[in-house]
Amino acid sequence: FLFFCFFGLLLHCRPFHYSRFTATHKMDFAMDEAADATDNVRVPEPVAVAAVDLDAYVQHYDGLQLIQRLSFISEVCEPLEFEALVLLQKEVNKSFDYRRYPSLLKRIETVCAREGRDAPECLSDPELISKQKQRVKHEQERLEHALQQHRANGVKESVRLAFNELGDFFMSSNDFTEARQQYHQSRAACTSAQHLVCMYRKFVDVSLALDDWPGIQSNIARARGVQDAVIDAPTESFFTLANAVASIGMGAFNDAAHILVHLEATPDMDRLLSYRDIALIGGLCALASYDRQALTTEVLGNATFSHFLEAAPEIKIIIKAFQQSQYTVLLSTLRQLEPELRLDRFLAVHVTDLLHSIKRKAIVQYWTPYQSADLQKMAEAFHMPMEELESHLISLLTDGEIQARIDKEGEAMHSMQVDKREQTIQQVLDTVSQLEAETSVMLFRCEMIEHNFKVKAT
Repeated sequence: FLFFCFFGLLLHCRPFHYSRFTATHKMDFAMDEAADATDNVRVPEPVAVAAVDLDAYVQHYDGLQLIQRLSFISEVCEPLEFEALVLLQKEVNKSFDYRRYPSLLKRIETVCAREGRDAPECLSDPELISKQKQRVKHEQERLEHALQQHRANGVKESVRLAFNELGDFFMSSNDFTEARQQYHQSRAACTSAQHLVCMYRKFVDVSLALDDWPGIQSNIARARGVQDAVIDAPTESFFTLANAVASIGMGAFNDAAHILVHLEATPDMDRLLSYRDIALIGGLCALASYDRQALTTEVLGNATFSHFLEAAPEIKIIIKAFQQSQYTVLLSTLRQLEPELRLDRFLAVHVTDLLHSIKRKAIVQYWTPYQSADLQKMAEAFHMPMEELESHLISLLTDGEIQARIDKEGEAMHSMQVDKREQTIQQVLDTVSQLEAETSVMLFRCEMIEHNFKVKAT
């Protein structure tokens, strides 16, 4: 009787303890995942110099992209903060994003007080926020009323366009979740392949605004996979630029370089990236990824990419300095460009990795012809502190990109002596193993043919 009571107690208690254990560990695991995600978020470094002329800068972008770029510059570059905020206020005033106004005006007021500047005109209108709110409300009511009328009429094309207009309104209002929902609802009114391509383009716009890099690439793939769809030149150009931006955002420098150096300049090219952006990002990503021959043929000798290089002559200087082993010119030009690169909202968090890759590649090229090298002379050639050079060399040695040893006392680096006899024997053994495997496959095939054994393709 006691045995059955104890057994029954176990049966009743085990599910409770198991569920509590599972729920607790699931919650802990979810918290760990959230903590890891927070730790993996990379914060752009602040920029201490005014690296761009904002009045000329704003001419290359428009709409939401310009708003997001100005907002990013105002956050990372204190010398340009006031100018960026004033330009940002003018652009926000053209949009329907009234929710941004209170914090934006507060920031402008704070910067004016900190720097002793006169308050701009936007701070002198106390009813500015209420006017914007009223304007947004009237526009939303107008679009929703138009959508209801088109639905009542039952004309699918009008319904689709109404959903798109409402989605564009929410994009301008900085409500990207609602914008995506409106674009998605337009799918039921799509009557052709071109309508589906248009819908996926809208999804790409939302993903760009949210920095959803995988979402950009997946929606582009879906658009290009629509059956019987003919994608026009402006849309294809937009997809190509968006794909390059996604590659940059994920730190895939090789993919970004391959896309940008083969990009054709067209009059109706989307303003997602300027000509200078394409030249800077494409050229530097190519320098970090391509070999010397590819840099000559794919970048400097590329007639298509030369149109973009005219907007950024520094890239030609950098690549030629790399090919001619003029490392001081190479690194000094990179240092001049670094503040401007850190103001690009797509590239900013990857600038350190990109420049690090270029420096490593230059060091490997410097070392390749030598059996030994003086570290002091190498530091002078790269115009680099000895501690930074040693850090790069240790990383290269650890990764196996350089086969050498560092003589810390003698401040030199010596190539590791390779036993050529052992290396030759190993090559012979590898060749023999490969021949044995190939011969075995050939004999097996001969036996199959001899016994008239055939396997049909499925």
